[in-house]
Amino acid sequence: MLNLKQLLPLCGILLMLEPEAQSHIARYHNKDLESEVHTRESFDPVTQDSFFETVRRIRSKFSPIIFDQGGDLNVIASWASNTVNATASQRGDNWNVTLYGGLARRPEMTQDGFMLVACHEIGHHLAGYPQFNSWGAAEGNADYFAIYGCARGFWEDETQINALFATVIPPFPKSICDDRFRMDSQERKDLCYREVMAAFSLAELLSYIVDEEINVDTPSEYEAPYTNLDYPTVQCRFDTLVQSALCEETISFDVIPWTEREMAAVSCHQSKGQTEGLRPRCWFKSRLASFTP
Repeated sequence: MLNLKQLLPLCGILLMLEPEAQSHIARYHNKDLESEVHTRESFDPVTQDSFFETVRRIRSKFSPIIFDQGGDLNVIASWASNTVNATASQRGDNWNVTLYGGLARRPEMTQDGFMLVACHEIGHHLAGYPQFNSWGAAEGNADYFAIYGCARGFWEDETQINALFATVIPPFPKSICDDRFRMDSQERKDLCYREVMAAFSLAELLSYIVDEEINVDTPSEYEAPYTNLDYPTVQCRFDTLVQSALCEETISFDVIPWTEREMAAVSCHQSKGQTEGLRPRCWFKSRLASFTP
């Protein structure tokens, strides 16, 4: 059994959704992260330049998409801040994402991990059903969106970078990608490796913050009696990200999917007979028995 903390330095995420605007993506367990002295360094640290490059890419891609949905994307990037968090909020037409240098500089954080931070926050705005409130996607759904709905669009053509992950991904998650994409090209497998490694990145910091152990080769066996709109366990959130990496559906930004049927149309869903790439039962319980386009 491979424990996440046995892996080489990866990255993580602590996020936040504002009530009508605010909810934390992970709850602090009496840890003073902002003043804590770092005793290790990330193997792929977020620099000031890469921090703002991620911000630029998010703005460039999602500003027109959010404009078409009636909002104005406002990405507030505070590299100088020591806050270990990130937030999403909506106030009128302003759809806000706030990213802090304190989170980006955490030793668990890598550049791909920071992309997932930003993608998770965008997911609160665009992922839709199931929702946390009148506008914001639930935490698990924002996690699911972060890879298949966001990061993949940035990484899928970066084939040379993706190929590097074949040498660092642990055997068990590598086998998941290899099995899922056994009929596909090596480039498709490499993309999956990168996405799963980014999922490690997100989970490592969450694991540290909330004091929950996580095993990369042992998915949660818990089945939620109803859809959890709050925070799933870190293990469950990691499982969600891995399943997102296995989903081959193409997301559409024409409409925000406010119903489960609309959500099923643009993502992997059991009502379509799919068995891989699904939102895990550890937080999501479907109410849609069958799907008709």
